[in-house]
Amino acid sequence: MNQSFYFSKHAIVRTQQRGIKKMYVDLLLEIADCWDYAKGGAEHVYLSKNEFRRLKELKLISTKHLTKVQRLCLVIIDGTVITIMHQTAKFRRYNRV
Repeated sequence: MNQSFYFSKHAIVRTQQRGIKKMYVDLLLEIADCWDYAKGGAEHVYLSKNEFRRLKELKLISTKHLTKVQRLCLVIIDGTVITIMHQTAKFRRYNRV
């Protein structure tokens, strides 16, 4: 992806609190295939299971890095990463439009 994203102060604090390295966030922004619209004009960005399997089979990215990125989700509004979290079943079920 050629677009550059800004990180809100909140997103930076959350990455530190949740122990998420910036390299994993950057990797997710490059390989994410799911950009779902959410409430308030936001987008949820994450890696689907099918894309995870495909990338794992191709061995373009190490399994260690893919596994770290697989459960991450970014919330983006107007090119700014608002927050970063670990995906859970509850998140996927209730926060989509």
